[in-house]
Amino acid sequence: MNAQRMIIAKVVMTIFIMGGYNVKVLAFSTYSCTNGRIVSQASTSLFATRRSAMSVMLQSATIVKLLTSPQPSNAGEIGSRITESVTTSDLGVSVRRSIVQGAQTMDKLDKQWELFSDKYGLGAERSKQGSRPKPKVIPPLLPLDVEVASQILDMCDEIFCQVAKVSPSILQKEIKEVQELVKPSFQRLGIEIGNRNGPVPLQSGPQFDFASYVRFRVYNSLLIKNKVDFQAFRKDFENKCGQRLLGLLKPSFLIEKDDKAEEVLSKSDRVIRQNLQDVQTLTRDLYDKGLVAASEISTIDSEQLADWIDDASDLQITLSLDGDITMQAQILLQEQGYNLIPTYTKFMIKQLLSQKLPNDQQVIIEEYYMDTDYNSDPDLYEVKEVLLNIVLPGR
Repeated sequence: MNAQRMIIAKVVMTIFIMGGYNVKVLAFSTYSCTNGRIVSQASTSLFATRRSAMSVMLQSATIVKLLTSPQPSNAGEIGSRITESVTTSDLGVSVRRSIVQGAQTMDKLDKQWELFSDKYGLGAERSKQGSRPKPKVIPPLLPLDVEVASQILDMCDEIFCQVAKVSPSILQKEIKEVQELVKPSFQRLGIEIGNRNGPVPLQSGPQFDFASYVRFRVYNSLLIKNKVDFQAFRKDFENKCGQRLLGLLKPSFLIEKDDKAEEVLSKSDRVIRQNLQDVQTLTRDLYDKGLVAASEISTIDSEQLADWIDDASDLQITLSLDGDITMQAQILLQEQGYNLIPTYTKFMIKQLLSQKLPNDQQVIIEEYYMDTDYNSDPDLYEVKEVLLNIVLPGR
C-alpha cells in the first residue's frame, strides 16, 4: 500500500506542477508493477517546451491508467484491495480529477500557443506559406420569394405524407406543437415568428429557415415513432422532392421518365457539360428567389472527364452555396442527431444531374459547412457556406 501511495504522489506532484504552468525542469519517474509490487524504476527530465510538456502529460495518463484500470491479476486479495483503494478512495478520485484538470489546462495552453504562433507567423511551415487569404465577401440574400417558399414547404409536407404514409392532419398537428415548443428559443435570437399560439409569418429568410427546421424535425420524429425504414424512405423522399422542386423552379429542365430519349442516357462530354451549365442556371434562379446569396461551381479538367467517360476514375465536382437560406436549420438538426435535413438545393441538383445520365449511374452528394474566412481561433468559427461535394463514380 505504501508503494501504491508513493506512485500516486509522484503523479499528483507532476500534474499540479504542470497545472500551475511551472514547466521548467523537474524529475519524472515511471514504475513497472508486477502483482501490485514495484520491480523497476526509470527517471527522465522534463524541459520547458510545449512538445515535452505534452509528452509528460501523456506519460502521466498512462501510468495512472495502469494503476486505476482493473487488470487481470494473480495477486488475489492484496491486488484486489490495491485496485479498490486506487479506484474508489479519495486519493484515487483526486488523481483522476487532477488528470482531467491538467489535460484541460494543457488544451487551453496549446490553444493560446497556436493563436500566438499564428499571429506572428512562428514555425517552419508557416514561414513557407504566403499571406493569408482575404475574407470572402458574401452579398446579402435578396428578398424571399414568399410564394415559392410557401410552395416548397407544402410540397415537402405532401411528399412526406405520401412516402411515410402519415395522415396530413397528424402531420399538421405535430408541426403546430413543435412550433410552439421551439418558438421562444428562436425569438431569443431576434427572429420574428409571431405570438404564442398564433400563425408563423413567412416573409423573410430566417422565418423560412425556422419553418423548415420545424417541419424536418417533425418528419424525423414521426419516422422514428412509426419505425419507418429510413434508408428506403430517404431515397424515395429526396428523389420526389428533387423532381417536384425542380419542376417548380425550372420546369423546362425537368425530364419525365417516360420522356427520356436513349441518346441523352449516355456518359458524354456534351451531356455532362450541359448538365453543369444547367446547374449554374438553376443556382442563379435560387439567387433571384432569395434562397442563396451566391454560388460557384468548379471547373472540370478535360483529362479527368475523359477518364470518367472511359470508367477509369470518378468525376468530382464542387458547388459552393454562400448564405444558403436553410443553413442554420441543417446544422441544428444534425447537431440534434437527425439525418433528414432541408437541403432543397441538393435535392434539385441530384435530380438535375441524374436525369440525363444512364439509370445505373450513381450521383453522390455530400454537404460540408465552411467558414469562408481564415481564422485559427475555433471560438470565432462561423458557418457561411454550404459546400456540396458531387461525385459521379466510375462504373
